[in-house]
Amino acid sequence: MTFRSFTVHLAIHKSPSTLAAGLFRAYNTFLQSLHIAERRSCMIKHKSMLYTAGITGIALSIGGCASPGERPDSDLQSAEASLQQAVAADAREYEPVLLNNAQNKVADAKSLIEREKYTEAERLLEQAAVDAQLAGARADTAKARQAVEEINSNIESLRKQMNQDQ
Repeated sequence: MTFRSFTVHLAIHKSPSTLAAGLFRAYNTFLQSLHIAERRSCMIKHKSMLYTAGITGIALSIGGCASPGERPDSDLQSAEASLQQAVAADAREYEPVLLNNAQNKVADAKSLIEREKYTEAERLLEQAAVDAQLAGARADTAKARQAVEEINSNIESLRKQMNQDQ
């Protein structure tokens, strides 16, 4: 296999990060197989080829990391569902600040999605879902406490009535 066909094979079958490493290994293997005299005469040419291939590999791998990623549509649906559940649990009455924070995070995340900042939007949507779930849980807890207080007051009034009747 020649150096050129090996690099084409790497370019087709490998990711950008392994492409640069593979090119470097292929270059060294290729140089070792050449005669020393040929090596000296071709060294400048091969170094520039290696340098170009290395820079290309690095640029491709960095470019891959900088992509915006996938749209967080499922996270958006999850956060909106959590908001609806919190509203249904009367979080607007018992935890309005936490519910408002969750709604603001969803709105901010939608803005980030429009600007294709998906990673930041995903983070905000996860926070919004947790905030909405917490607001709903706190609202349920507050309603349960009120129910317990009402039951306790009813029990107390029944006790008083029983004591008066005796």
